[in-house]
Amino acid sequence: YETSALHTYHKYFWNRIVAYPALGFDQFIGLEDLELPAYHGSFVDDRVVNDLVLNQLKVGTQPQFVFAVTMQNHGMYVDGRYGSDTMQIATEYSEKTNSMINTYATGVVHSDKVLKDLLDEIEALEEPTLVVFFGDHLPYLENAYNEAGFVDSEGNYSFEDQMKLKETPIAVWNNYGKEIDDIGSISTSFLAPYIMEWAELKMPTYYSFLQNFRESMPAYTSIVKSDADGELYTETPEHLLELEQQYRILQYDLLHGNRYLEQIEAEAEKDSFEE
Repeated sequence: YETSALHTYHKYFWNRIVAYPALGFDQFIGLEDLELPAYHGSFVDDRVVNDLVLNQLKVGTQPQFVFAVTMQNHGMYVDGRYGSDTMQIATEYSEKTNSMINTYATGVVHSDKVLKDLLDEIEALEEPTLVVFFGDHLPYLENAYNEAGFVDSEGNYSFEDQMKLKETPIAVWNNYGKEIDDIGSISTSFLAPYIMEWAELKMPTYYSFLQNFRESMPAYTSIVKSDADGELYTETPEHLLELEQQYRILQYDLLHGNRYLEQIEAEAEKDSFEE
C-alpha cells in the first residue's frame, strides 16, 4: 500500500510534520501544500478533502491507504461563521449555547452532504474500497452538554458521564459486500485491527496484540477505562497492568526503538516460506 496523510490545517501544528512521517506515512499533505483552497465558514471546506482523497485513489499506481482529517466543522463555535445561513436547531438554552449548537449543526449538515458525495464518487470508481469515518473528540460546546442534560448539569461527572464525553460515532462503508458488525465502544487505538479485518488483509503481529488488549480493556483513555465486563475505572486494574506494560513496550519499540517486533515477524515469515 501507498500511504498518505491529509490534513487541512497547518503542518507544524501538534508537530504533525514530524509525527506523520514517524508513523510511517509515505507523504503528508497539509494546509501549506494547498493552493488557494476553498473555505466553508472559518476553515477549509470538506469538499477540498474529498478532492484530495479522490486524487490519491485515482492517480496512485498501488493500493491506497489514506488517513484524512477534516477541519471545516472544528470549534470554536462562537464565531457566527455561517451568518444568515445558520440553521436554527436550538432555541431553549442560553444565548451562547444556542448559538454554538446552531453553528455546529449547520456544519454537520454540510459535512453529511459532502460525505455522501465522497461515497458516490468512490462507488463510481468501481475499485474495492473501505471508508471508516469517525471523530477524534466531541465538539467543544462548553456548557451545552450540561445545559442539555447530556451530563451532570453541575459538572460532577460520574464514570458514565466521562465515557459519554469521550465517545464519538463511527460510520463504516464499503462497496464490496463486506458485512460490518457493531463493534461497541472501543478506543481508536484498537480500530486498526478491525480495519485490517474489514479490508480482508493479513493481520500484523502488533495488531493481533491490540485485538487481545481490546478484548480485556476495550475503552482505554487517560481519564476513564472499561474492562471486558463494562466495569469503569480511572486507573488500569491490577490484573491488567502487565498487559498494559506490554502495550507500552511494543509502542515504544515500533515508534522509537529498534523495531524488534518487525524483525521477529520477518524471521517467522522467512522460516514459514522456507518450510
